[in-house]
Amino acid sequence: MKAKVLVLCLILATVLLTGLSAYDWGGTIDNSTSVTYAGGDQWLQEDKLALWFSTPIGTALEFTVQGSYTFSYTQPTPIEHILDIDLLQLQGAFLLGKNKSSQLTFRLGRFQSSDMTSLVINDRIDGLEMGWITGVANTVASLGYTGLQWEPVSTISISRADNTDSDNLAPLRLVGSLQTQFPELFLRQDLFASLLFQQDLRLEGDNYAVDGNGGKISSQYFGLGITGPIMPSLYHNTFAYLGTGSVPSDIAGIPEYAPILSFLSGFTLRYFIEEFFSSKAELRLLVSSGDVDFTTVPNGYYEGNTTERANVFVPISRQQLAVAFSPRLGNLVVLDAGYSLKPNKNLQTSLKGILFLRPTSGPIMDARTVDSDSKYLGTELDGIVRFRPFSDFGASLSLGLFLPMGGAFNNQDAMFKGQLEISVSF
Repeated sequence: MKAKVLVLCLILATVLLTGLSAYDWGGTIDNSTSVTYAGGDQWLQEDKLALWFSTPIGTALEFTVQGSYTFSYTQPTPIEHILDIDLLQLQGAFLLGKNKSSQLTFRLGRFQSSDMTSLVINDRIDGLEMGWITGVANTVASLGYTGLQWEPVSTISISRADNTDSDNLAPLRLVGSLQTQFPELFLRQDLFASLLFQQDLRLEGDNYAVDGNGGKISSQYFGLGITGPIMPSLYHNTFAYLGTGSVPSDIAGIPEYAPILSFLSGFTLRYFIEEFFSSKAELRLLVSSGDVDFTTVPNGYYEGNTTERANVFVPISRQQLAVAFSPRLGNLVVLDAGYSLKPNKNLQTSLKGILFLRPTSGPIMDARTVDSDSKYLGTELDGIVRFRPFSDFGASLSLGLFLPMGGAFNNQDAMFKGQLEISVSF
């Protein structure tokens, strides 16, 4: 039923807007083929056709919509057909003040929302975003709902209930943010300040009571960041988040809610060598807090707290940390070093080495985790080649090899993933 509604919305929007004075449209065809080996083969074939339409409304407004069809096959799971609205927004910009020194912007509908690092949240929401741009600061506030999107295309997953629900829709959550950037505040450094939150909107009832089957998790994130040059060609990006909220816990055999106190911090150094094939060397460190008292039962990473306070950092959405092995941030330390270059304007190659550790012996977001005192999880080597001979055609090949070490997993088999992606636009 929902698929039919999406199609009707796309058709209606297109019919109503094609009569406008100016409009633009186009599309993309994306193919992704990957194979993963971790004690057994797993194949993924995904093909996506997307069509977009954009038109101005007056001098200050613009309407954009993009719909897509995705065919997905993962061995040995069944074939999936997903008809979706990727983007549906009305956006505008208005100059303010006598000298038009500031600008008010807004977006209404379905759009991409992310924090200053894209590590806490980087997904679509249905809602409203307001921005205020001045000579001193750029401020953006947003509020949206996540439960109208398909679960297979959503990266938002925070609780046990989010992972066990049989509903095909994404988790029912209200997501909001208030973010401010102060450009070149001092020594060409940009300062960022962020406040994000997500509120679990599930009804409190038998299915979501704090009884071991999963409860409601709501959380807040307070962040500061600074980015800019250290010296010519050398740039840094440094940030930290404090996480708070409440999480279902089993304290001395009594189910109750416990407060969250967690953190995520990191820095990145980038050194550019433009005269040598547009090279770039990069070093990155991410540290997310963990909790040794969390249980290692299935999904213990989410709601395994057994003391008065939960210290595992759980972001709102998942993120891709590496090609082969990419657990969620939380009780995780990631240190990677990489180098990339462009032999010519159409070809880019990169090589990266990644160390995975954990600050405590508690569980990480991987089903293979076992009780172990080992803090060293393993090492991964990634290689990526991107080729774009034309502006409307591109391809990339990604190879990743993860070697578990230290005894933190019940399966010490190496994990390999290869992925070929091809994109055509028209």
